[in-house]
Amino acid sequence: LKCEGSCNQQINAIIPNENYKVEFLYYLMEKYSKFLEQNAGQTATKILNKTDFSTLNLKVPSLPEQEKIGTFLNQLDDRIEKQEQKIALLKERKKGWMQQLFSQTIRFKDENGQDYPAWEEKKLGEVSDSNGGTSLEKYVNSDGKYKFISIGNYGIGGKYIDNGQRIGLNEKTKEKLLYKDDLVMILNDKTSSGDILGTCLLINENDKYIYNQRSQRIILDNNVVPMFMYQYINNYLRKEILKQAQGGTQIYVNYSNIERIKFLLPSLPEQEKIAEFLSKQDELIEKEEEKLSLLKEQKKGFLQQMFA
Repeated sequence: LKCEGSCNQQINAIIPNENYKVEFLYYLMEKYSKFLEQNAGQTATKILNKTDFSTLNLKVPSLPEQEKIGTFLNQLDDRIEKQEQKIALLKERKKGWMQQLFSQTIRFKDENGQDYPAWEEKKLGEVSDSNGGTSLEKYVNSDGKYKFISIGNYGIGGKYIDNGQRIGLNEKTKEKLLYKDDLVMILNDKTSSGDILGTCLLINENDKYIYNQRSQRIILDNNVVPMFMYQYINNYLRKEILKQAQGGTQIYVNYSNIERIKFLLPSLPEQEKIAEFLSKQDELIEKEEEKLSLLKEQKKGFLQQMFA
């Protein structure tokens, strides 16, 4: 931690003498943070004593080189922070657009500049079919061709998290094969806060994913644009889904209740425009997140090289 102030108990202050630059030591400690964590006391709460790191042998350059290294890495941290702020602003802007679009505060026009038809009240079960998942963990293996969708693959906002789990195709697992434009919804959350409960993933290609228990495959009819419903559920309708939650430390929802939730559905052309607009916002955010990942990898590489 780089700051000014007083230290409470369980905090060690590292105060450099005249032979060391504070910025350099800050990044030096960052480089060795994992090493220090591994050498902390193995109690219920890890404790790092002064003796655990005071005898650490380090190669330290001259003062002028320390200053250059510290300044360079500090500038890189500034770039990372600004990139994080940019992404946060883009996400907040998208959130604002969605709120206005899904509440019909703002609406798209047709090619003649006219309003699209009024949104119609529907239930999710009226515009889709669905199939529940089943326990397939025993078929997971490193040689499997298919990506296995289980509770650990649902990210906040409907982002797929690839944790490396794979599964093979057989008579049992092929019944849970997913297809392009399917939605798959998580019905169980291992936390009481429900951060992912009711979240949907949008399947982007055929013959690639198999889903597990606690997930529900949703097959939309031809009057619903998959990308629209993916955005609508994750960013608007999910508030209604959470009202159906049951349980305590681990909460869940029954899909039979979800498919009865009423919502307003725009016409197909207006769905397409909303989906296209929000997809472009996602693409913009994704590009900026890729830049952030690159900056963090660059920093990691510089730390590795400078403090080798």
